[in-house]
Amino acid sequence: MQRADLTGAYLNGANLRGANLTAATFAGADLQGADLRDVTLTGSNWRGANLLGADLGGVDLRNLQVELDETTRFDYKWYAVWAGVNHLAQGWNLRGVDLSGAHLAGADFSRADLLGANLSAASLKQANLKEADLTGAELIDAVLPDGWQAVVAAY
Repeated sequence: MQRADLTGAYLNGANLRGANLTAATFAGADLQGADLRDVTLTGSNWRGANLLGADLGGVDLRNLQVELDETTRFDYKWYAVWAGVNHLAQGWNLRGVDLSGAHLAGADFSRADLLGANLSAASLKQANLKEADLTGAELIDAVLPDGWQAVVAAY
């Protein structure tokens, strides 16, 4: 599905798991509840798309061409992931946010409040968690930044 033009398409509940959607256009498309786990979205356009309830687990949201305005809708979880991997979430309040299963490799959550956040099965390899508050965060099966395994094991 590389370079596919799905502008305005109705894909509510569609199973696109693992698809290569490089440079595809989903502007104004309805993907509510769609399974988008492990898809490749490099250079794709999601302006005005409805992704509420969609599962983006394992998706690399870096450099995704999304205009985050009132027309683009997706769950706060994925907005937080997008902001983190694009280095826009420093110091954010992400208390209790469910980031489970998210691809957060290289994300910047420095000084973020992740108190009680669910990071289980999330990939945090090379993530910046400097001065982040991870008190009570769920880290089961999370892939942690180098050196963090020993810190977590101490708790």
